[in-house]
Amino acid sequence: MISTKVLAVTESFVGVTKLSEHKRWSSLLHYRTSIWRETKSEIYSPDFFLSPNGRTSLVDELDATIKAMNAPMGANPNHHAQCRFPARAIWLKKMIPDVAKFWPVVTCPDYLSYSKKGKIESVSMIFATGYLSNPASYFGHPLIKFNLPQSKMPNHLLDTSINFGAITPQNENPFVYAGKGLFGGYDATFTHRTFYYNNHSYGEVELRDMWEYRLNLTPEEVEYFYAHIWEVIGKKFPYYFFSENCATAAARLIEDIVDQKLMPAFLPYSLPYTFFDRIAETKRNDGKPLVHSVTLIPSRQSRLTANYNSLNDEQKDVVNKIARGSRVSDSLITLPNEDRARAIETLMDYYSFRALQARDENKIDEPYADIKRELLAERLKMPIDPKLSSLSYPLSPPHSGPRPFLIRMGAVNSMKFGTGTELQFRASYYDFLSLNLGRPPNSEVRTFDATFNYIDHAFWMRKLDLISVSTLNLSQTGLPGDGGWAWRFTTGFESLSLACRDCNLFKIEAGIGRALRLQDRQILFAILDIRGQTPTGGSGQLAATPIAGALINWFSSGLIKTEISWGYRSYFERQDADAEIIKLENRFGLSRHWDLRATYEKHEDEWYRLAFSWYL
Repeated sequence: MISTKVLAVTESFVGVTKLSEHKRWSSLLHYRTSIWRETKSEIYSPDFFLSPNGRTSLVDELDATIKAMNAPMGANPNHHAQCRFPARAIWLKKMIPDVAKFWPVVTCPDYLSYSKKGKIESVSMIFATGYLSNPASYFGHPLIKFNLPQSKMPNHLLDTSINFGAITPQNENPFVYAGKGLFGGYDATFTHRTFYYNNHSYGEVELRDMWEYRLNLTPEEVEYFYAHIWEVIGKKFPYYFFSENCATAAARLIEDIVDQKLMPAFLPYSLPYTFFDRIAETKRNDGKPLVHSVTLIPSRQSRLTANYNSLNDEQKDVVNKIARGSRVSDSLITLPNEDRARAIETLMDYYSFRALQARDENKIDEPYADIKRELLAERLKMPIDPKLSSLSYPLSPPHSGPRPFLIRMGAVNSMKFGTGTELQFRASYYDFLSLNLGRPPNSEVRTFDATFNYIDHAFWMRKLDLISVSTLNLSQTGLPGDGGWAWRFTTGFESLSLACRDCNLFKIEAGIGRALRLQDRQILFAILDIRGQTPTGGSGQLAATPIAGALINWFSSGLIKTEISWGYRSYFERQDADAEIIKLENRFGLSRHWDLRATYEKHEDEWYRLAFSWYL
């Protein structure tokens, strides 16, 4: 147990409460209280504890820690408690200085290398935007970044990045992956590496933009932050995709420092977006904002788009000719000298983008590499132009968009059932009509989206989409290879049609098609859906639904946005169950907290709806 002397020293700070019961000590050990009121550390790894009872006894672990801090240094200083647990040492030196002053002075080579010899200047949180090609990445991903002084290291690529993620086997079966991710079949851990690797993986390969939220922390807080991370790197944590995930881990680390809750208590799940939304709005206890600044780290595709949009018509014409096979030297010579550099920079980004596509599709990328070498040779003939680095990115950070949790209430009128009310809940995230702020454009990701109706004294669930993902995958430049197939996937429960109540079925639906941008704010799309469902009300089990539609953004501000779609569902087994499906929906409003929706739907009945949405 802790000595009387230690308790006496700490009594002036914590009053009658023992030092082991201090909130910071509990946070350092990652103690949590379960729904069964059991309190213990969530970390499984035995080497995280200095006491055999450390996972369940705060007092025993503190006693063992103080003794270990005072132990003589052995042959390998990296094994000393002060080197293994620098955050514990920092806190204890503050809490019990009269005891800590007698500890031996220990030099920690591994920790000094990790901490860049104490030269880490600030801490940033990085939000990697959603990646629709991987279900685990639909919601984006947070990283921690330790920043060196910009005067010494103007390029952020050599900063240290910290990642929290599940430990999964290579080539894991996707169904096993989903099941274990949801129900706790994996451990998770913190890892660290140079930020260059994350920037290459997310920004260059997966073409995901990243947003850097630099935190407003004091030098002492920065030191404590990276010391705490050092203690937990490689240690095993529980992992659940919707709750104990990367956003939860990041939030708890910062909550420990600023002593404020960063994730809403009313939500039983954690999303990266919600975490960044909260830190952007949080004030420190001294009144200063928690976030010092927000900066875009653009992906290769965003750089390509920004470069292309910065070209004049003559430059665009040359870029298009070369992208479609014209000789580089013959085409560039038609441009004035001062216009060639920007065109070459755009083409360099374009062919890097095409080479990545080729590798991703297991195709040969050598032709693109040859053209890049030719372009580079042309570029080296020209002087450096500082204006080339100034690009405009019409992108907004994630915290500027609507919050993900939706409550929608409204009035409905059915031609068959009459007038009633409708209530909709959506756990996350956004749909086609959401404000185009902080989201991948022209896409939607909806999870646990449930709609209930009460009409003529009857109450029923009309729809529950477990997950629905869609992207129109539009070209941003019109160059060959930019853009691709539109696709969608939905699974869940719904009524067979609008004309029945007790006719719920389970469905899995997937579609592929194309989208075309008419102007900046008008998009046409056509998709062929294939649908499997449980037989209900005499319907078939397999159907095809060709769909044609449009998205119209009436104003550049996004004040009014419209989605129109027409489809015809045709069952393979029973043609008498075929049906026309029409939807016209309008969103009104510019707030990230609310909007107004007016909808007309036809599917064997006609429904009119006016609803108010809250985003929480």
